[in-house]
Amino acid sequence: MSQSPNPAPVQQVAPLLALATQFLRAGRPADAIAPLREAGMLEPSNAIIQHDLGLACLEVGRVPDAIAALQCAVASNPRYTDAYFRLGIALEKMGNIGAAIVAYDRATELLPSLTEAWFRAGALVPRTRPSRRGDWMFPPRGGDRR
Repeated sequence: MSQSPNPAPVQQVAPLLALATQFLRAGRPADAIAPLREAGMLEPSNAIIQHDLGLACLEVGRVPDAIAALQCAVASNPRYTDAYFRLGIALEKMGNIGAAIVAYDRATELLPSLTEAWFRAGALVPRTRPSRRGDWMFPPRGGDRR
């Protein structure tokens, strides 16, 4: 005989999400973090809760926390396009350009019409290559003209 899901966490999570939603709608993402974090502890594999927690953290500048929450969201739901996109933004803010490009690429694989992800990834690609600016001004010495 299979067990039915425990209703206690659902009964505990719903008011936390309602409170977090109120805070987010009021433009108070910092206040939404605590109820979202608590809801996430009750339902750690709920990708939507982790996504919303990541967004709230990102909005208040808690980028490492945003990355952790968004990574949980994509681990729980590997087809969560917006979570990959927001993860790309957070990784870009932390200076992890290669990982940001990977996240943006995954978002565009899932939703090819997500033009902002295409744009952001494309803008980052030049930052992954070694700079050769100035090579024309200062050619190598000793006749080595490449």
